[in-house]
Amino acid sequence: MGTQRLGLWGGEPLIRDDIGEIITYSKAKGMYVTMDTNGHLLPSRIDAIRGIDHVVIGFDGPEEIHNRNRGEGTFEKVIKAFEAGNGILKLWTITVLTKENIGHIDDILDTADKYKLLTTFQVVHHNDFLGKEVAGFIPSKEEYQQAIRHLIKRKEQGAPIVSSYNYLNYLLKWDDFSVPMKETMVNNLKCWAGKLYCNVDTDGKVYPCSLLIEKMEALNFLDVGFKKAFDHIKEISCKSCDASCFTEYNY
Repeated sequence: MGTQRLGLWGGEPLIRDDIGEIITYSKAKGMYVTMDTNGHLLPSRIDAIRGIDHVVIGFDGPEEIHNRNRGEGTFEKVIKAFEAGNGILKLWTITVLTKENIGHIDDILDTADKYKLLTTFQVVHHNDFLGKEVAGFIPSKEEYQQAIRHLIKRKEQGAPIVSSYNYLNYLLKWDDFSVPMKETMVNNLKCWAGKLYCNVDTDGKVYPCSLLIEKMEALNFLDVGFKKAFDHIKEISCKSCDASCFTEYNY
């Protein structure tokens, strides 16, 4: 079907014994291959994933905040991943901006400078299946807008922020961050989910995107093949969302 990019996530892709084989095979097919990981297993799996194009590691900021979100000792593990991958892998971080870390953007950027990382940022986005009871993590609209403007300023100053100006300015027009999906377009931006890209869930079901998991009927590519499962995707009712990855794809 001419797939150009493969993003491996989960769950945790590094727990797979065959992750290196998957990457090697995909690269041989000419794909740009990325991975999202918590980084805990990265030091022990570097040789298996050397051929990957870039690795995205979840990073929530200062040690106290990261450990509170992800468990005691996880900050130390992610720092070890930064150290192990430095100079060997192209490493990015992804930070979900919450009430706890929204005031620590500069700390995150300082860490990126120290370990020669690229950084991305996103707002809390979820659906009822993937993320329940997240309201307590979501900053106010004013706090988000202030943080986004700060990211734009730091990016203009040369900070290693990969999040695009298009995406950041798009977020400034989002009117309610407790609602991750809308049935109207924002910035007149068309969504290409289910047409140019899709999400394959852990059970093999093919959805337009992760926000629509369990929200619509989906075929399992393990049963019917990928082309049939992809072609089966119906027209989606939502027209926009505040998820960083999909908005970036749409631009």
